[in-house]
Amino acid sequence: MEKPPAAGVTGLRRTPYLKIYLLQCSDVDTYRASSRQLVREWIKDHTPSGQSSSKLNKQENHDAFEWLIVHVLPASADGSRPSSSIKTDGNAEKRPTSTRWPSRSSSSVIEKIRSDFNGTSKNAVDRVAQIQLAERPEEESVQIKRQSQDGQNWWDDLMTKLKALILASFDLRVSQYEEDIKEKEMQRNLPGWNFNTFFVLKEGLAMGFENIGLLEDALTVYRELAVGLRAVIDEQDESGDRNQQTTRFSVYTDELKAAFEQAVNLNRRDDHGLDSPRPTAPHKTTEEAQVFDLGSSILDTDRKPFRNLILESNISVFDFQCYVYARQMILLLRLANVLVQKSALIKDTTSNGSDVTSAVSTHLPSPTNDEFINHLILAESVELSTEFIASVTRTVREDIRNAIKQSENSQDADQGILDTIHDNLTGSWTFSASQCILEMTSSSSLSKQLDPLLRQLKPSTGPANDNDGGQATDVGHRDGLPTRTSSLPSNAAKPKSMSQETFPSVTSLDAVRLLPPGTTHPGTPELAAQRGDLLALARRVLSNIGLRHGGWQASLADVASTLAVQEDEMQDVNLSDDSTQEKTAAEESPIPLTASTTAGISNTQLLSALESSSSFYAAYEDITTTTLACYVVGDRKKAAEAMTADVAIIRFQLKDYSVAASYFRQLAPFYAKDDWSNLEIVMLDIYTQCLKNLERPEDYVRIALRTLAKAARSTFGAMTERRTGSLERPETWQTSNSTTVYLKHIIAASASLDQPVSVPMDQYFDNIRLDTYIRHSPDHDGFTLTLGLRSLIPEDLEAISVRARLISVGEEQRSELWLAAEGVQAIKPGMAKITLKSNMMLPGWSLEGRVMHYEEISLEQPRSIKVEIINGKHDVSKGKLLLRAASAGLRLHTAEAVVQDSEFEITDKTQPGTISFGGLPAGATASVRIPYGLESDLRDIVVRMEVMYTTSEGDFVYACNSKIPIFLPLAINVQDVFKQDMLFSRFTIGTATSVPLRVFNCYLEGNSDFHADSPSLTSTELDVFDLQPLSFISRIRHNSGGHTSDLPQRRLYLQIDYRCLDEEICAVAEKLFYAVLENTPFLEFSRVLKPTLSSALRKTFSAQNLEASVLHREIRLGSFSEFGWEVPLAGLPTNQGEKLAERLRSWHENHPTIPLETTANLSPMQHLIVPVDVPQVQVLHTVRLKHIPNLASQEFERDSFPSGQGLPMELTINHTRYWDSPRRHDSEDPALDFCYEVHASTDWLVGGQRKGHYTAREGDDMSFSLLLWPQRTGRLLLPSIEIHPTNDRAGDQESPSIACEIDYRDQSRAIFVVSDLSRTTVNLDPSGGGGGWLIESQSRNS
Repeated sequence: MEKPPAAGVTGLRRTPYLKIYLLQCSDVDTYRASSRQLVREWIKDHTPSGQSSSKLNKQENHDAFEWLIVHVLPASADGSRPSSSIKTDGNAEKRPTSTRWPSRSSSSVIEKIRSDFNGTSKNAVDRVAQIQLAERPEEESVQIKRQSQDGQNWWDDLMTKLKALILASFDLRVSQYEEDIKEKEMQRNLPGWNFNTFFVLKEGLAMGFENIGLLEDALTVYRELAVGLRAVIDEQDESGDRNQQTTRFSVYTDELKAAFEQAVNLNRRDDHGLDSPRPTAPHKTTEEAQVFDLGSSILDTDRKPFRNLILESNISVFDFQCYVYARQMILLLRLANVLVQKSALIKDTTSNGSDVTSAVSTHLPSPTNDEFINHLILAESVELSTEFIASVTRTVREDIRNAIKQSENSQDADQGILDTIHDNLTGSWTFSASQCILEMTSSSSLSKQLDPLLRQLKPSTGPANDNDGGQATDVGHRDGLPTRTSSLPSNAAKPKSMSQETFPSVTSLDAVRLLPPGTTHPGTPELAAQRGDLLALARRVLSNIGLRHGGWQASLADVASTLAVQEDEMQDVNLSDDSTQEKTAAEESPIPLTASTTAGISNTQLLSALESSSSFYAAYEDITTTTLACYVVGDRKKAAEAMTADVAIIRFQLKDYSVAASYFRQLAPFYAKDDWSNLEIVMLDIYTQCLKNLERPEDYVRIALRTLAKAARSTFGAMTERRTGSLERPETWQTSNSTTVYLKHIIAASASLDQPVSVPMDQYFDNIRLDTYIRHSPDHDGFTLTLGLRSLIPEDLEAISVRARLISVGEEQRSELWLAAEGVQAIKPGMAKITLKSNMMLPGWSLEGRVMHYEEISLEQPRSIKVEIINGKHDVSKGKLLLRAASAGLRLHTAEAVVQDSEFEITDKTQPGTISFGGLPAGATASVRIPYGLESDLRDIVVRMEVMYTTSEGDFVYACNSKIPIFLPLAINVQDVFKQDMLFSRFTIGTATSVPLRVFNCYLEGNSDFHADSPSLTSTELDVFDLQPLSFISRIRHNSGGHTSDLPQRRLYLQIDYRCLDEEICAVAEKLFYAVLENTPFLEFSRVLKPTLSSALRKTFSAQNLEASVLHREIRLGSFSEFGWEVPLAGLPTNQGEKLAERLRSWHENHPTIPLETTANLSPMQHLIVPVDVPQVQVLHTVRLKHIPNLASQEFERDSFPSGQGLPMELTINHTRYWDSPRRHDSEDPALDFCYEVHASTDWLVGGQRKGHYTAREGDDMSFSLLLWPQRTGRLLLPSIEIHPTNDRAGDQESPSIACEIDYRDQSRAIFVVSDLSRTTVNLDPSGGGGGWLIESQSRNS
């Protein structure tokens, strides 16, 4: 039993929290006579004097309590009477009362008690209650049911007061206790402060909370104590000497030291050949079991007097941490509604009588109903356990290390054996502790979720191990303790041999993910995830012990560490050892094995797993699949993927290559996307071995190539970090292969494939680059490029074919150019150079082709493109021109191609898009005109041209893409003015873009029926700008004064010769550029540099710059850097490029501007033919408005009239159909009805017939009289005249519409109106005041 705490250390006292006085009094007189005095004396004796005051002293707070007076009514008392003490006769006056008690006599007594002993203030506590008991206890429940509602309230009131008063007392005690703790904690930095004493003091508060049911408050206190303990341990670790601290701990744990010494003795007996079989179960005695399996009793807080050991400072750090953790776990399990039961295991001793030792252990039986378990809190407890076990493992190691120093048995032992025993003890404790927690926190609802997953993942077992539908057997169960279902993997029985096992039926992770989810309780996924973490911790212990004991690699990390220590070439290692080959596997294992012994391992599952490799892999697979199932239920996707990788490794070790390959196939994307390079290489390596053993060459080649690429890239990256500056030494990269995949194996396996396999080149080669300039041979066309690369493959490679593709980046339509090496190329690891050749010519070298728009454009006929082929210095014997339309809706009519010169002969043009031609001498130029058609309106067309030609050196190809603008850069408007016998047409020519135009000639061409007169522009060159168009007038007349045919030809043609000024500027610059390079070695590069010159100039062609260049007749050239010559010069040999750059710099410095020549021979002149139809008008009205002189009046001035008088006017209208169609004109000439209307401004008043109707035939003249009254003086324009057919105005839909024009001869005539006064006499003010008087005036007509 635990001893009481030492003196001076207080805790929550066990004195009463509430004192109750039971009073039974029948009437008020008895109460007054005796009962009241007895109650007062009881209160005086049991209540401290300070309770009546506002404050209690410190000692009274430690023993704080409350008191309560309970008045007990006998069963014979009538509880059904009214609550007020009144008489029933009618003459008595009713006296109201505030009491709620029903008995009249008892009500008087209870009221007296309240008035005597309850306080009078508003906040006074009611310490008086009343109840009524049944006559016999066995009838109490029946009697209570028969009581009235008020009687039931008595008991409710009593229960409420009991709770309130007890809690009030507890609150006072806790408050005082917290003040004591705070006072002690403030003394932390003072000399002599001891954490152990403080711990016991504060733990008393936690126990008080626990006893009253405030479990969360108690858990908070223990968490604070755990943090404080960790801080004290860290302080002592930093100081390095725990003996100098006030708070002291034991150097080691006695149980761990005893376990170590027993393990050493066991190992010695094995070494001396003693016949002591390896233990397969815990030792028989309880003491030995507690020593050797300390982890299984991790939650037993009664196995030691921990509090006394803490007070005595005789507790180890390990025991201290275990105790604090166990207390937290017990509280969490109680909060989770898991029942905690303490069973005493009594051990009788037969020597000397009756010494009895109480060994108390904590166990958690399975609740009858799992629905009441709080799985979230249970998950929190598992999370706490995982963190505790993982962190305390370091303490266990340190504890055992200190025990080794104190142990005499370790003096002459081998250090390797001691280290192994040390690791075995630590791993066994970790595994047993994890197993214990997993057993204590299991849940039947979680097991229901795990069962279907485990049935899919685990190998099926025989009926004897089925254990009620998948529930695991409770391994290591101690006699006398209740059992509990658990999801912990069970391996109590010896695993079956591999030959008897059947492998899992599922071979895909998708089958696990697609299992229908079961009904889960809240918190079950969280619990599953936390249990998975704890299982992973135990699994890591099993993996480490197996790797150390037998070299068994059971996880992806183990295999990765194996590959990390291999030599240049890996040897095939048989990883699937059986019991007959264990020694050989251990000897050949690439992992250096430590001294092998099982001494120190007390856990039976670990011992069973280490019996053979098959037992180990079976146990490891069992715990791994359980962990995977927990992660799947807990929605830990990445952790589940990691567990699946280990399952695949185990399947590979067991030679189940089909299942392993299925797992690896699905795991590969997971490791690839998260950039787990090393593990991905290991996994892919094993995956390739599976595919190779399964004889699946297609998949093997694909995965092996990927593995080889990953391994090569990883090895290169590692070597780059270790070796800097070694890129120039190819031998440095003779790296070792870090996988079992070799290129020769891949090539051998690919021989049976039906289809080739394509892989990216940059996965196996690095530093891939082509030379920045091409090399030409003076003897033949074509060019070569040097390909440089670094091979990352740690083997020699023979490349049957090496090709490179050049893709254009400066064109809208991508073009390609292929280069190839000659013969087989041997590529060794490291840097390599390969020469690539091409028979295809680039623009600017030897033969060159151009595609442009044909110079002559007629809007009436299909347009054409012009193809020019400029031969170089080699004679062409034959060739073929291939044209491809690269624009939507473009159709090239190559069958209608026409040669523009006689030196070029077309031999065949029957094939669409292909024109075959004969010989072409060196230096000759051939041009071909090819019509085209469009299905939609486009501004530009793109044509791809290839010229395949043959010379004495072989066959070559020239290719280029040409973008041809087809949008007309000019806009034309026309305005017609009809006269009696002629037509004036005004043509306005402007720019359709911001580029100015230069017009060299423009005229309207007549025909046999019409004669056109236009001004001559042949001797001048006119510049047309955006805001300055060109205008000219043409006069059109009928030939011979009339019509020459029934259907005259009315179409005329406007002929325009022009050139865009941007083309002219480029032509001037190119001419000067050629002159600079002429008679120099750089002339051959002129055509290569021409596109750069043209592109740089066009970048400066804004509307403002173009207008300035045309007006000033000069071009600003710009600097060398502005033109970007560095790009084309980089493609030339270094010595030539530098010299040419110096010459171009000199050209830019000497020619900041270039004069713009006016000659028309620099660039092709464009000729545009625009059809223009002579407009057809049915009726022409010639209108005049003349003044009729008044003979009776005096004419003063010509065209001047006095104001205030009306002007008689005559409106004359001549009707002609001269411009109508001759056929309709010569036929029946019906009379037509018209209406005229005079529109006058505010300057005139119109008198007479302002609007009139008339009928006219060909040649009729109509006259109408008008009177105009001027409204002001000055020059006044005559009113306008409007004439229209009357049927149009009336809206007659049946009559044909009549087109008519008006030739108003007086349209712009003005009449000068002057004042009517001829003389005026005015008298001025002689005083100079500015006034005056009109004396007389005389009119002009007087």
